[in-house]
Amino acid sequence: LHAVPALVGMFLGAPLLARELESGTFQFAWTQGMGRARWTALKLLLLAVPVAAGAGVLGMLFAWSYQPYVPLGVASGWQSALFDVSGLTLAGWALLGFALGALAGLVLRRIVAAMASTAACIAALAALTWWQLDTLLLGIAPLTARTAPYYAAPGPGQGPITLNAYVLRDTGRLTGGWLVS
Repeated sequence: LHAVPALVGMFLGAPLLARELESGTFQFAWTQGMGRARWTALKLLLLAVPVAAGAGVLGMLFAWSYQPYVPLGVASGWQSALFDVSGLTLAGWALLGFALGALAGLVLRRIVAAMASTAACIAALAALTWWQLDTLLLGIAPLTARTAPYYAAPGPGQGPITLNAYVLRDTGRLTGGWLVS
């Protein structure tokens, strides 16, 4: 599911406007009773709504599929591998990919170049988010944390568990809670 935003941007967003601009058919469309701003907004809106709904449904289905592992302490929705493909975040990423693809198609006016630049931009943003997600989520931790930091079961060389780590079952705390560093 991590590839969905890049695929949406590459195959739906980038060709949407670039195809019209590359072939020249936009000139005919603009001479009809609809202006260019309305034509562009309508094209984008008619495809953005199903993109967001479809990605949201996929994300909710994925979140539902890992729910049995939350009480066992094996998974948490706050882990970076699961956080960015849950319902709302996947829909947001898909809309971002779609908008970046449409923007690249509008600026570059070439389908293949727009597809390649969209894939590169989404990959760079996803890598940056994955790299900084723990820091961003821990920035809001003081608002949610009411207890001392969460520690693993006593053992040699074990320290605090970060957001990307699995919850250990034998810690004496409630499993399935939020992981706060």
